[in-house]
Amino acid sequence: MKRALGKYLPVKWEYLRDILRGRKTATIRWGLLTVPHKRVYLECGGRVYGELEILGVKHVKLSELSDEDARQDGFYGLTELIAALTRIYPDITPGDWVTVIRFRLVARYPTPVTRQEFESELSAEEARELSREVLARGLVRSRDEYKMLLMLSKGLSFEEVAEALGPNYTPAYVKALISRVARRLSRYGYR
Repeated sequence: MKRALGKYLPVKWEYLRDILRGRKTATIRWGLLTVPHKRVYLECGGRVYGELEILGVKHVKLSELSDEDARQDGFYGLTELIAALTRIYPDITPGDWVTVIRFRLVARYPTPVTRQEFESELSAEEARELSREVLARGLVRSRDEYKMLLMLSKGLSFEEVAEALGPNYTPAYVKALISRVARRLSRYGYR
């Protein structure tokens, strides 16, 4: 039976840096997984670090993995990969199916955000009002935050703000950042 990968791709700390540097461009998971989303969020330790474009998915038996699969997964060779998979999945056998998910990092967030911030439901109108309040109270923490809040306060959409801030900013990340600002404003007792 196949399981579906959700909109988050969770990874271990030991692999995060290689993904963010582009050295690791695949992950191998035990079992048969479907990947319904073409773009997923890179998650580690409850924080979202960026966005990945899914380039391909294949299902093979563990014994059919290749040196190329190992290199894409950030290992020097198949022996090292099999040792790592055995450490992560102690009951895995050579006859078991695995799913190889190839990806490309399309956005590396300047700062990670929590899943709670990421799943915020703030509307564009709420973001505009919140931005105005934070700017008026002088509660801005960085130059990039100031630029983001200024654009949102002028009524720009999440998409327009992301485009203006550069390739590591996506509409979802802008929404997560404004959610973080909302929580900070609340902690100061303003909302």
